[in-house]
Amino acid sequence: HTRFRNVTGVQTCALPIFHDIALQAETLPPVVVLRLRNMTAVDGTGLSAIEELAEELKAKGRTLVICGAPSQPSGAMRKAEFHERLGQANICASVQEALDRAAEIISTRRT
Repeated sequence: HTRFRNVTGVQTCALPIFHDIALQAETLPPVVVLRLRNMTAVDGTGLSAIEELAEELKAKGRTLVICGAPSQPSGAMRKAEFHERLGQANICASVQEALDRAAEIISTRRT
C-alpha cells in the first residue's frame, strides 16, 4: 500500500511502489519526494528502479528528491554515483531538507 501526502504541490511517498508512482507521473505535482527511511537495504535492482522512476518523472516535467535513506541504501547510492544522475541537491538527509529543496525547485520554476 502506497501512502501519498500532498504538501504544497509536493508529493511525498512513505512506502513507495515505484512502478505505480511512475504510472501517475502526469498527475503528480512538480516535485516528488521519495522518503526512504524504512528502506533498510537496496541492491542493484532497487537502485535501477529508483533511477527509472527519476527518468520517468523528468520526462513528465517533474523532479525526484530523495530523503532519509539509512546507511546501507545511502552508501549504495553513493557508490553507484546517484548524485550524478539526480543531482546532489536532490539527495537529502531529512524530510525537512527535502521539502526545503522542493520549495526551491518550485520557486525557480515560477520565475
